[in-house]
Amino acid sequence: MGKRSVSESARYAILHDLLKRSIDGELAYGAQKATAATFGVHRQTVGSIWKLYNASVAAGNVAGDIKCK
Repeated sequence: MGKRSVSESARYAILHDLLKRSIDGELAYGAQKATAATFGVHRQTVGSIWKLYNASVAAGNVAGDIKCK
């Protein structure tokens, strides 16, 4: 069985949920797991979205980019 891709709107919804759960740019313990359960995706998917967002912000993109590849 192949990978199921997450739509762009779902990725932004996941990011929005993570940003609500973050304090000063840091996620609280269990935030990724709770977000994954809310959206029905794997925790690693949520982690990848968070990692892409943080890398984009660090590179100077104020809005943050979460598009894969």
